[in-house]
Amino acid sequence: MTHSKLCRIVILVLISSWTGFSIHSNNANIIDDKNWNNAIQSCGNIRINDSEILLETQFDQPPVFAFDPTDDETITCMKEYKGKLYIGSCTAPGLTDTGSVFIYDPEKHAWEKAFQVNEQGLIRLEVYNDILYIPGYDANDGGWDLGNIYIHDGKTWVKKRAVPRAVHTYGIAAYKDRIYLSADILDQPSEGISLTSGRVPIYGRVVSSSDNGSSWREEFRTPVQGQNIGLMTVFKDQIVLNAMGDLVIFDGKKWKFLNDGNASFLYVLEYFSDDNLLLIGTPFGLCYFDGKRLWRSVLFDWGYIRGICKLGNHWVFTHYTLRDGYIYHGPTGTHNYPALKYGSQKPTFWADITIIPDEVLKQDLVAGRNLIAMDKNKMWATSIKMFQIMHVPTSACVCRGRVYIGTHPEGYVLVLPVAKQGFIESSIYGAAEPGTYKIDWDSATPPGTSIRFQIRTGTTKQTLSNSEFIGSDRTGQSYFEKSGETFSISEKGFIQYRAILSTDDPVKSPYLKRVVISKQE
Repeated sequence: MTHSKLCRIVILVLISSWTGFSIHSNNANIIDDKNWNNAIQSCGNIRINDSEILLETQFDQPPVFAFDPTDDETITCMKEYKGKLYIGSCTAPGLTDTGSVFIYDPEKHAWEKAFQVNEQGLIRLEVYNDILYIPGYDANDGGWDLGNIYIHDGKTWVKKRAVPRAVHTYGIAAYKDRIYLSADILDQPSEGISLTSGRVPIYGRVVSSSDNGSSWREEFRTPVQGQNIGLMTVFKDQIVLNAMGDLVIFDGKKWKFLNDGNASFLYVLEYFSDDNLLLIGTPFGLCYFDGKRLWRSVLFDWGYIRGICKLGNHWVFTHYTLRDGYIYHGPTGTHNYPALKYGSQKPTFWADITIIPDEVLKQDLVAGRNLIAMDKNKMWATSIKMFQIMHVPTSACVCRGRVYIGTHPEGYVLVLPVAKQGFIESSIYGAAEPGTYKIDWDSATPPGTSIRFQIRTGTTKQTLSNSEFIGSDRTGQSYFEKSGETFSISEKGFIQYRAILSTDDPVKSPYLKRVVISKQE
């Protein structure tokens, strides 16, 4: 199987999204772009992403192989942090001896192993208040007396072994000046009883810390015994927790089951919040939560949604498509890989990446159905057995305007490809006096990418519009290819530049951050 055929892409509609950004300069300039919103997009393959211009993603093309950072089998999670892609990997949670963190720099197309947790796997990377957190899945160092969290500020990594009797930790969130952690935690044993004896009750719990993980207090405990707690996130100024097959909401004062335990089949694999909506990936499809009501998608009956991300006005999902039979969520095995049961016949399934524009998803929101009313006998699931025979996208993340996808069982990172070339024309600027001018720009050009410029001038806007863009030798076949090159203007008038972004590798994109044209004294 080639790298480009690891996943099938489903394209529903394609649209483009643009935002602006600001730059600053102390020079006396004719042009010092602070916002490209009014620029002319002469081709539909340039994207303005927060603070940079880069080549447009080709949503109608399959993902391409970006790099293979690890010998681990699974890319379990990814997160953008400080402009770089942080990648979590392990063989399979609960069935391995460690987990690794890799950091990828899109500007250099370079990656390195940055950290290794001393756990039986690594399942989540979370960023709150500009700090990266890793909940320790199952500590290898010592017994079950203490569990771990890992904290990274962009420079240093700190391990805190301080979570009392935590067997597994799953989700972590920062809320109202405290850190909250969801975990399977044993009771305090009676004297003479070992934590590993099998005689100590275990509950799903949430604990919190006011000193960044050095000490913890209990905030919530499930009403029945068992390893029955899962991931959590912060949405609309409240904690949303998956426990006992339901959502549990904490508003800062009280923990409350959303459906009073009636949704005992809800198993959250991924959260993604966007403005007033929380998207929830589950083994049986896509669900929505608006802060009060939980409901299920009508249009998108996928199974096992492992990754959700958004690029501009496009939603990107990694999931399974299933035909001929059904599979349902069986008895819980390892937390993120529940056991598998088939229906009347063994189904056919494959890994998909589906891309949906925002307006299509909004139509689904209106048509969605009550989650509680679904057929509980036909629910989606997966298992380690399934993972052993599938090329599976396991995670999705947007970093620096690119959509990255992690896979199993190869442990590859894929990326949605970009266009080969794109052009952007600046607004038209006046007050250009005769003289010598310098064009400067700030950019990042990974190997195989380039950014070049041309300019045109005119005594009026009309003559400028009829003029050809030219480069360093004053012809349309030449370019300014090095920042700091100069050109001359013989008459007072108007000036405009064109930036040409190119790549010979769909994995890589150049990044244009700033353009300055200044008159030389």
